[in-house]
Amino acid sequence: MMNRFYLIAVFLFISSVAAAQNAALKGQITDETTKEPLSGAYVHFDSIKGGSITDAFGHY
Repeated sequence: MMNRFYLIAVFLFISSVAAAQNAALKGQITDETTKEPLSGAYVHFDSIKGGSITDAFGHY
């Protein structure tokens, strides 16, 4: 009976961790001096081990 409880608890924990990984990061990259958007810039995120390339308006 106790083993079943632990199995269910572990399953629920793993499910909640897997569900928490769906997130979206949005932003805009601009030049510091001219404040114009930077298109084609590669944005790398260490925390999610991925990245994106900005569009024509500097959005990722």
